[in-house]
Parts: sequence; structure tokens; C-alpha cells
Amino acid sequence: MREETFGPLLPIMTFKTEDEAVSLANDSIYGLTASVWTKDLKRGEKIAKEIRAGTVTVNDCTYSYAICQTPWGGLKNSGFGRTHGKLGLHELVHVQHVHTNKMPRIPDFWWFGYNQKLYNTFKYLARNLTGTLWQKMKAVVRILVATKRKEY
Repeated sequence: MREETFGPLLPIMTFKTEDEAVSLANDSIYGLTASVWTKDLKRGEKIAKEIRAGTVTVNDCTYSYAICQTPWGGLKNSGFGRTHGKLGLHELVHVQHVHTNKMPRIPDFWWFGYNQKLYNTFKYLARNLTGTLWQKMKAVVRILVATKRKEY
């Protein structure tokens, strides 16, 4: 039970409570895959989320590696990184962000001295740039007006 095994093995342990089952499953330095077997899918998903492994399947044990969209990789001493899916692709590339101000005539307001007006603008942006489309549009207008008037 404490070795990382590969092959057609079916290790079985008895337990009295769900907490004990999760504790037994997590009591290992490995964490590549695990599986939960139950008639109650919601209960199985709840338990699966508590198990520390790269992949935890409910009522299955093999199909996840065959699905190319599914990130594959372990936790703890069961490997590093991911293969498959977007996360696997990102393991193979160097992601780089290059930014250029496309509106050089409009100064970036975050480069200026901080005062109460700028603080209030930041608070307003934090609330509204993550809101509805209408809130986002109002926030962009407020940025442009504040920048043009140099209200910072």
C-alpha cells in the first residue's frame, strides 16, 4: 500500500468512515492517480476532491490517461509537471508576455503619484471592471476622463 505500483493490481483496504478512507488514501508520499468506487456519484465526487492525487476517477481507474484533453500528472513524489491538455502543452513551451502601450498619447494613470482621488479611482475600478458589461464601460470612461483631466 505504500509503494507506487504500475500494472494490473487492485489494492483493497477496509475502512469504517469516509474520513478514514480519505486519510488512508492520502497517507502516502505518492499521488499519481486514485479512484473512488461508489453507487452515489455525488458522494464519490465529494470524496474524490479530498484525495491528494493528480487524477482521481469515480467508478473507473484507467480512462483518464487516454483522454488527451485531460491534464495528466501526479502530486507529491509521483512526478512533476503535466502532459495532455492545455497544462501539458504549457509544460513544453516558454510563455512570454510582451506589452506595448498602444495609446501612447494617453498616459498610464498608475505611474503618477498616489492621492485620495487615485485611490478612489482604483477602488472604483476594482469593483466595476469585474462587473457587468455596463459597469465595465462606465469604468473605462472614468479612466479616460480622469486621465485627460489629470485627476490623480
